[in-house]
Amino acid sequence: MINTPTDQAETTSVLSYLSSTFVLETPIFLPHSRDDDVTPIANGKQLSVKLENLGMVVSWTQYDDGGHWVNEPQGVDEQG
Repeated sequence: MINTPTDQAETTSVLSYLSSTFVLETPIFLPHSRDDDVTPIANGKQLSVKLENLGMVVSWTQYDDGGHWVNEPQGVDEQG
């Protein structure tokens, strides 16, 4: 449990370190379907660009169909 300002500072420091090293080194598979009626494909592409600008390795893939769900089996098989 975080009880003191020192505990909070140490926790923030550790989380910052983890974020800057491990998280940024994690490869990202980011697929998106053009016919997604919940999240526009432009939002997915913007996220891809922003993550790449942070230095992350992003595998961006667009599908013609699949809606707002995992594009199965095509999207799953590509990462297998």
